[in-house]
Amino acid sequence: MINLSAVIFCMLFFSSCVDYMGLDDEYMQSITTNLPPIINTKYINPHPSRLIESLNVGKNCKGQAFMIPPIEDYNTKDTLYYTWFLDNQLLAPEAQIEPENRASAVISLRIDEQFLFSHYGSKMPLDFFNRPHILEFDVLDVPYTIAESRYIESNKFSEKKHADNAYWIIKFINDPC
Repeated sequence: MINLSAVIFCMLFFSSCVDYMGLDDEYMQSITTNLPPIINTKYINPHPSRLIESLNVGKNCKGQAFMIPPIEDYNTKDTLYYTWFLDNQLLAPEAQIEPENRASAVISLRIDEQFLFSHYGSKMPLDFFNRPHILEFDVLDVPYTIAESRYIESNKFSEKKHADNAYWIIKFINDPC
């Protein structure tokens, strides 16, 4: 038989009050406004987890395309700004993705011999092919104030709250293909 006092004890001990918190649209909008864009690293090509990727950029080599899948952002009204850096040097002007194009915007950068010559001109470092390099992709939901130095006005925005990035460690090879 079930002990009546045990049943009453369990009812009193394990009972709790259930309440809910209504989240209105304005509150949810303020939360999503403060979330950074997200790069789905699962679909980046080539995948950044390869610690050092060798890339042949010699004569007649096709080089390598670095591709970023469409970038997610919970604030559907944000314009996204992206930049590419090689060894902390800006490779191209900051570009942007409008909200209506975000779902189909696959971003790519092809690095080959011609690209490196146009980037460095006659100022390519003598040890360029003897050391590893870092290729970085940054995406923000606010533009850089000075993209070349990755400067964001610190009194208005925090980069951690408004940015995501991906990077590759690459060793360039200059052998003809």
